[in-house]
Formats: sequence, structure tokens, C-alpha cells
Amino acid sequence: MAKTNETPKYTGWDLMIISAARLIEDNMVIYAGCLDSFAAAMMAKKMHAPRAKILYDGGIIDSDPKELALGMNDPRLLYKSSGNMDTRTVLTQILQGGYVEAGFISGNQIDRYGNVNATMFGKYKKPKARFENAGSVNDIASLAQTTVIMAELNEKTFTKCDFITAPGHLTGGNSREKADIVGGGPVFIVTDMAIFDFHVKNKKARLVSIHPGYTKKEVFARMQWKPLSKRKVPFTVAPDKKEIEALNSLFL
Repeated sequence: MAKTNETPKYTGWDLMIISAARLIEDNMVIYAGCLDSFAAAMMAKKMHAPRAKILYDGGIIDSDPKELALGMNDPRLLYKSSGNMDTRTVLTQILQGGYVEAGFISGNQIDRYGNVNATMFGKYKKPKARFENAGSVNDIASLAQTTVIMAELNEKTFTKCDFITAPGHLTGGNSREKADIVGGGPVFIVTDMAIFDFHVKNKKARLVSIHPGYTKKEVFARMQWKPLSKRKVPFTVAPDKKEIEALNSLFL
């Protein structure tokens, strides 16, 4: 059979994972604080960052699992790990110590400054719903040198935060610095339809690329706040065959 260079089919979720993986450089110390980031971290180690050090909430450090884990304490994450400490040690000695270069997080609400709500909907004392997945999201967002937010783009998530579980750039400008928050804050929001970064001065989210197959109008229709944007926004680089194969291998 003749070989083909055609790129296999991929989904928006696939490109979200691949785009996040591309942000991980070799030898970086990464905190995988959300399930989607597990796939991104594992893929990066397979592709271009074999010496990246990945930390997990359960205290597992620098492992090389053969299969994609389904949770923070999945025993599959122990495979070839350099260490297995408790959560408190990872959060204090490593994260608070300033060693984590990029923390990956998610949440139920994300606003234009990268603030994240993973606690509840509605008023705090009388919430409409409470969540159980906040985990270490505040620690990561507050202490990592940078953070990357990963989330499906939809109008329920990309809205004003009812509660700030994890600080982004707060109210913009230098408000995070004034609040004496140690970490540098979010640098990217990676979604299944587009990628955003943050304006250098006002710290508002800015649309920097749209995934192939989508339009700016479709992206904006999935958001309750409007990001900054140039008139012409480039497409996200489509995944190549090796990236698709590396991602698919996680599910074999």
C-alpha cells in the first residue's frame, strides 16, 4: 500500500490537547492540575519533551505512565515515577518553593482576566450548586510561575465568575501584583475551538488563533464576554501525523 502524508482526522478536543502539549518544553517542571493536562503532558513527553518533570495532586512526581490516567490518584501514574510524596509536600516544598514553571488548570467559569471558579454557582452562602473538583487549583494559580487554562469553549464556562477560586489577573492591569500574589498568572487559555493569551498591559484575554474549521463569529457565539481581537486572526497550526499518532497512542 502506498504511503500517504495526509493528516488523520482530528477533533477540536484533539487540537486542544496538542496545542497545550506544544507549550511544554523539555526539562520544564509542570503541574498537571486538570485531567485534560494529563494527556497534554504525556504527549509532550512522547514527542518533544522527554525530560519534562510532571507533578500530580496525589504527590506523584516525574512518572512515565503507559496509559492515560482517569484521576489524580490513579495508580497508573506511579509507573516509573521518581517519587511519591503526599499532596501537602508537593504543594508546599515544590509549588510554594517556586519550582513549578507552568501549572495547568481548569474550572466551571472563566472570565476575561483568567480568573477561575471551581467552587459553586450563585451566591456563596446560598449556592445553586457546589462542586467537588477545586482540588489544588488555587494553589497552582497563586504559586506557579505561569498557568495555562484548559477548557471546552461554551457560554456557561466563559462568563463572569460567581466566585473566584483561582486568581487570574483579577481586575486587570497590575491588580494581581498589588494583591501580592506570588505567581505570574495565566498566559494562555487553550480550548477546543481557539487559543487566547492576555494583553501585556490591561491583562484582558485576547484571541490569538482559531482552530481550523471554525470562524471568529462561532468562537464569540460561545462566550458571554468578548475577548480582544485583531480583525484577522490566524488559524491554529493543524496537527501533523506524528502528533495525532502520539495522542492516539495514549488510548491504546
